Amino acid sequence: MFPIHYIRDIFSPSNIFHHRYKMTWWKSIVVMVLWTILMTIPFYSTFQPTEDGTVNQAFEQLTITLPDDTASTLASLNYENGVFASETTDQIIEGDKMDVVLIPSADNIEAYLKDNESILLILPDQFVYQVDSDTRYTANLPLDLIDHLGDNGQLVESLRQNYHSEINTQNLQMLLMTRQLTFFILGLGGLLLVASRLNILQKHHFHDLFSFEYCIGMVAMAMGVPAIVAIIVGTVFPTAAVMLPILWIGTIAMLYWSYRQTSFKRNTMI
Repeated sequence: MFPIHYIRDIFSPSNIFHHRYKMTWWKSIVVMVLWTILMTIPFYSTFQPTEDGTVNQAFEQLTITLPDDTASTLASLNYENGVFASETTDQIIEGDKMDVVLIPSADNIEAYLKDNESILLILPDQFVYQVDSDTRYTANLPLDLIDHLGDNGQLVESLRQNYHSEINTQNLQMLLMTRQLTFFILGLGGLLLVASRLNILQKHHFHDLFSFEYCIGMVAMAMGVPAIVAIIVGTVFPTAAVMLPILWIGTIAMLYWSYRQTSFKRNTMI
């Protein structure tokens, strides 16, 4: 089974050369891409959710300005799986400082936001909290919203937490995507340069390497241990500036170690 053989081979410098024929183009590509994904693990494990103080102040203000019967009115509606199921639309709860609109029709949403300085719109599965003409917060409704409708304070706190949760999830996704892209472009780009150099050497010196496909396969195997080391170190120093050099230098070191054991000659026995 390929994954098992691959794991065994990456820890054996001699097998990096002798088993290069097992690494076809598609296997090498899959392995390299998979390592760039796994190298984002340190960023996922060390990510710390944050809360914006300005957002917290805005939701604290909402607790004060929200009409008194908002939570009780919402509790009377049918809410399942994160969605309000109500045939009544555009139900307005008027307050002294702001209004709340329950299930606004799509055609009226823009008008509500334009005509009111501060307003809370409760859509079937989302909420829109407009603090003023320049500030607006939007997020999905919490799945357990029905459990937080005892009073306005619980309602607002539930909305606030869900807003921060979605923002942190988006930030984490963006962080992982950018880091994976960094490892894919810079990490694999550097390793392809190593493979290209190895290919030049095989044409002039190490003829037993045979082809560029095998050179790529050797690099794909040689990067295994350095990638593991980079992931471990990354849990302490989660930065690409630390992890990338470990990947590059480690791969070159593994290839050199393989050369020292095999001289890149087929007649060298394992």
